[in-house]
Amino acid sequence: MDGRVAVRQSLEFGKFRILIPVEPGPRLVDVELRSPKFFVPRRRGLNEDRRKLCYLLDSIEWIP
Repeated sequence: MDGRVAVRQSLEFGKFRILIPVEPGPRLVDVELRSPKFFVPRRRGLNEDRRKLCYLLDSIEWIP
């Protein structure tokens, strides 16, 4: 946040939840997920998708 890392967390395979504390107030928040590992569906014969994929994002919630 504000150019700083707010949360750094190692994740195991499977579903996960990350809570990021944000100070109240009217402002925009950028969220960036990074992963050292990825897969390409086409290379695995799953479909023709050539993108590098690492996470399936179910939702982002804003809880005041």
